[in-house]
Amino acid sequence: MPVRVAVLGATGGQGGAVVRALRDGGYEVRAVVRDPYGAGARLGRARRGGGGW
Repeated sequence: MPVRVAVLGATGGQGGAVVRALRDGGYEVRAVVRDPYGAGARLGRARRGGGGW
């Protein structure tokens, strides 16, 4: 069972890098973002096939 991790500020530069590193390491990542309908959040959903980070 993968470990779940929440990342604050996941659409920013540092938070995005943390998300990528954790996902590459096999973690299940959930993003906490300021605006779930903002461009950064939409891009994150698109990269994951629509299901969130």
